[in-house]
Amino acid sequence: MARMDTIKRHDTGAAVEDVQQRLATIGLLSADEVSGTFDDATAAAVTMFRRKAGLPVSEEVDDKMWSALVDA
Repeated sequence: MARMDTIKRHDTGAAVEDVQQRLATIGLLSADEVSGTFDDATAAAVTMFRRKAGLPVSEEVDDKMWSALVDA
């Protein structure tokens, strides 16, 4: 399986929007924060999700976080 590119602050596009939708679905972002732009609110939600999932605390979405988010 190919490794995904890390999604991080200031990134934009469909991948960011997908992450935001999933974070909104589990209640870590509000629907109006789903913008397709990796902003402060997204970084905070990613950090909170990683902490809850027992992953190293970071503002970035990597393979491990993505897998945990898809399963959430």
